[in-house]
Amino acid sequence: MGSHRDDEKVQVMHEFFHTQREIRKIERGVLAKRGEHVPGGPFCSFCGWSKEELPVLIHGAENAYVCSNCAHLIAGLAKPPNDPQA
Repeated sequence: MGSHRDDEKVQVMHEFFHTQREIRKIERGVLAKRGEHVPGGPFCSFCGWSKEELPVLIHGAENAYVCSNCAHLIAGLAKPPNDPQA
């Protein structure tokens, strides 16, 4: 079972990803109002960046997507506590 610190890290990451998705939605809305190009999907399910804006977007199960940046952040959460690279 995870420690309290691990639970806090997961909560912070959840809030971070939620905030990132909301920022991307606002940015796309502003671009649309200005009549500028709005990046199309698919989008990273975690941060909301568009495939047009990313070097790598991985398609997962049930139409979920993850970009390389988010995959790296999530992998950091999954490392054992005694891992020197954690």
